[in-house]
Amino acid sequence: MTDLLPCPFCGGEPFVDGQVIAYCGAKVVCAECVASTESVKVCGDDADGDQMAIAAWNRCAPVLTDKKDTADDR
Repeated sequence: MTDLLPCPFCGGEPFVDGQVIAYCGAKVVCAECVASTESVKVCGDDADGDQMAIAAWNRCAPVLTDKKDTADDR
């Protein structure tokens, strides 16, 4: 299984919730701020909703830092 990146909003620990849409889907949820992906609805033996939800979560932008990269800093 692919590793989940930290929450892009708060840096919290995410988890896969595979019990959505009548057990035919999955989403990733942050345990800290409850941010989540949309539910990925997949049913059938060949479908892997957990991996699709993880891929969607890991595409989110990373947490921004307080440091700004400006031309004056160079």
